[in-house]
Amino acid sequence: MPWLEQLEQEHENLRAALGWCLRTDDAGFGASGGETDPVDGQEPLSPRAVAVRLVMGLCRLWYLRGYWTEGRDWMAAILASEPLPDDVRSRAMLLRRAGQLAWLQGDYPAAHTLLEECLVRYRDLGDDEDLPAPLNALGEVARTQGDYARARALFAESLALLREQNDLPNTAWALQALGEVAHEQGDEAALALTEQSLALFKEVGDRRGVSFALSTLGQVALEHGDVQRSQALYEESLAIRRELGYKGGIADSLGRLGEVAACIDDHETAASLFAQSLSLRWELGDRRSIAGSMEQLAGLAIQVGERLLSEGTVADAAGWLERAARSLGAAEALRESLGAPLPPSALARYERRISILRDRLEADWLAAAWLEGRAMPLELVIASALGKDRTASPCGAEWCGQRDGLRSRPGAVPDPQAGEKLPPLSPRPAGRKLPRLPTLVAPARELSFQHG
Repeated sequence: MPWLEQLEQEHENLRAALGWCLRTDDAGFGASGGETDPVDGQEPLSPRAVAVRLVMGLCRLWYLRGYWTEGRDWMAAILASEPLPDDVRSRAMLLRRAGQLAWLQGDYPAAHTLLEECLVRYRDLGDDEDLPAPLNALGEVARTQGDYARARALFAESLALLREQNDLPNTAWALQALGEVAHEQGDEAALALTEQSLALFKEVGDRRGVSFALSTLGQVALEHGDVQRSQALYEESLAIRRELGYKGGIADSLGRLGEVAACIDDHETAASLFAQSLSLRWELGDRRSIAGSMEQLAGLAIQVGERLLSEGTVADAAGWLERAARSLGAAEALRESLGAPLPPSALARYERRISILRDRLEADWLAAAWLEGRAMPLELVIASALGKDRTASPCGAEWCGQRDGLRSRPGAVPDPQAGEKLPPLSPRPAGRKLPRLPTLVAPARELSFQHG
């Protein structure tokens, strides 16, 4: 998109212009008393009105290229300034955009507040044409917080309005959103809804929308065991997202392809893809997706630990399994802080992972690793997962003689409260005795997937 590249090139100048607009008094401009332009007879726009126009023009750049925090900061500054006369619509537009960026970064209370005010202002204007956008955005907040009934209702209301308006581009997005709700709830309707949205996205030429639908279809294919089709769909989605420069989407696609690699036991590729995805998500401040990355890394660590155990490399397996427990603990704490629970469709896999950890590790050491992950600052969790701070990792070699995490160790004194510190699952039979291993993520490099 040449226009997006041009905006990127001029971004620094546009930042300077925005800063000037926010520092300059509106007095003497527009309705405040400015003289009319001798060429077109129009009053000059006030600095704040110019700032609003600049921000609305930059929103797509901020969204696609990952300037989420910066975009939120500029919009917060404008919304906090004195309102212009008759600017209800422009304020509503800013509220919606600010709410969407807050949602992307997992700030759901702020997103809800901004979007609810936006919806009220649009309703006050009495123009149904603008209502679907905040309805859809509020639906996304409800979906990520696990309130699927409210999400469905909001998306359905939006879809009905869009169909009345014959708005095909946004109808596709409403169908895609309903498909995601259905998928997260394990509803077979997800496939039909997503295929409808994909057809519409293609009809109207919305490449970003196509990438979303392809990604959802890839998830459905993987869950049905069609690994080859899933990989093809994810790679097509990633190619579009790279073409658009859409950072959030690239991070998602890399993580999805990592899951495919893990499914075929290509652990090194999976580690590389998960690391790249997590790094991008950290850069974006996408905290809900960071939790997802930690869960992906935990699943990979469990796979590697189980493989090592089956090969008889008992001395290495426990470190991977305890790293998995630590990652799951960190993800759990992050989800709790955000109010973003796991979707129902992910619960069975999550419980299988915990069940394996219960099988293989002593309850007290499992609980200790879990609680250690919950207590770690997010920055330290990310650094440890990416292998950027080995000294901060509590499973370094110097620990090997002090903690072994063995299941059913002779003479071990387990913590009688350990079982209460983990999700309530049925007790499992004892596994094999396991020591520890320090490193999880392999260095990122080109492997069997064309993801670079």
